[in-house]
Amino acid sequence: MNEPTREWHAPMSAFGSALVVLDDDRAARASTLVLQELGLTVDLTSSLDAAIEWIEAAHYEVVIAAGRNNVESAEFAWQVRYLSRETRIVLLGEPGFQAVGLDDLGVEVVAAPVDVNGLMAVLGDASS
Repeated sequence: MNEPTREWHAPMSAFGSALVVLDDDRAARASTLVLQELGLTVDLTSSLDAAIEWIEAAHYEVVIAAGRNNVESAEFAWQVRYLSRETRIVLLGEPGFQAVGLDDLGVEVVAAPVDVNGLMAVLGDASS
C-alpha cells in the first residue's frame, strides 16, 4: 500500500512553530500556552545550546528565551538572528538586563516577570 510522503518542511500548524527556551517552569508553561493559543506548535527546551541546534535544523516563527545579566543571553539572541533572519525573538529580561545592540537586531525585550495577559499582548500578532 502506498502512503503519501510528507514533505520534510511541511508546517505542523496553520501558523508555523515556536521555540521556548526557558528554565523557569511557570514562564515556560505560560509561554507555551499563549503560543499554542495563537495556533503555533511549540518546542520546549531549557538549554541554549540545544536551542541553537534546533534553530539550525528547523524554522521558527517565534523564539522566546530568558534575558539574563550574562553574556550568554545576548550572544544567544545574536546567534538566533544570524541563523534565522525572519524569526521573531522575544527575550524575557530580568531586572537590569543589558540589551545593548539587540534593538538593532529586532530583538524584543519584555520585562520579566510577565503574566499571561501581558505575554498575549506582546505576542498577539505572532500568528499574523
